[in-house]
Amino acid sequence: MPWPRTLRERVAQLFVISFVGPTLSYDTLALLDRHAFGGVILYANNCVNASQVHTLLNDLQTVARYPMLVSMDQEGGKVVRLRKGVPTFPAEAAYGKIASAQKVLQDAAATAQALRPLGLSMNLAPVVDVLSNPKSPIGKRSYGSNPQLVAKLSVAAIQGYQQHGLAATAKHFLGLGHTSIDAHTALPTVRLTLQQFENVDLIPFRAAIAAGVSTIMVTHVALPGIDPVFRPASLSPVIINGVIRNRLGFKGVIMTDSLMMGALPKGQEPEAAVRAFQAGADVLLMAANGAVNPAVIDEAVERVTWLVYSGQASESRLNASVARIMALKQRYPAINAING
Repeated sequence: MPWPRTLRERVAQLFVISFVGPTLSYDTLALLDRHAFGGVILYANNCVNASQVHTLLNDLQTVARYPMLVSMDQEGGKVVRLRKGVPTFPAEAAYGKIASAQKVLQDAAATAQALRPLGLSMNLAPVVDVLSNPKSPIGKRSYGSNPQLVAKLSVAAIQGYQQHGLAATAKHFLGLGHTSIDAHTALPTVRLTLQQFENVDLIPFRAAIAAGVSTIMVTHVALPGIDPVFRPASLSPVIINGVIRNRLGFKGVIMTDSLMMGALPKGQEPEAAVRAFQAGADVLLMAANGAVNPAVIDEAVERVTWLVYSGQASESRLNASVARIMALKQRYPAINAING
């Protein structure tokens, strides 16, 4: 896997972006020409059917400066981006009811076997949130309220994806199963101590890490019982470095939830990217299920580049994230980038 040549290219590797439509528009091509992004995320608007996605990803990798990670949320149930030409499966709650790790493993494997040949390298699944609050927007996306069962089924999903060439992502760190507020619209707050999280929510995350999960997605939720500075976990060094890296010992890729969600201040997405990088995140998700202003992404790349260039963040800090991203790409190479 080639190492990015310039500082700006290394910074761009941190970014996973979205674009609109089933083909690469002029604006998307121009954005890809300006920046050597690390990856893209596909939404339903990008996916007509399996054949079209395969063509789209071939085109994408052809114009990319470096091989790109290609991800989507193919969880099951309502959260499915591609429905035509691939098998689809129920939401996680259905597996929680039957408590069958074998069925989870089987269906996750089938998902990976369908998506990999199209050019996907990562599934943003499984959801490992424990559904402690029945009114949580996570709802049927969770395996349930029993942390041991959630851990068992999450591990089965991770194994099913990763044994068949698709990187898995354990999400959402941390505590969305406790809140009734949707982070897509506002910032939730969960007032639990770290020990309380250890007794419930960290059980499936620890199991996922032990199972070798490639990526952890940290979300936008304030956790004042852990980090008294009232800020989202996605922007918190106490959460990212203190808990995920140091306490849990996770050595893989840490990815933010979308920095364009309503839980973060609108119009401050570039600042959020800077703060997430400073907090220790490797992958900065600048994406939305709809049009994204290219100027916002341009500014975010520029601001993180300046942060390193000016010495406010060290190159060694940047290089550590880039190395983790490159290792992930090496382990789950984009098929289209290999075979053309």
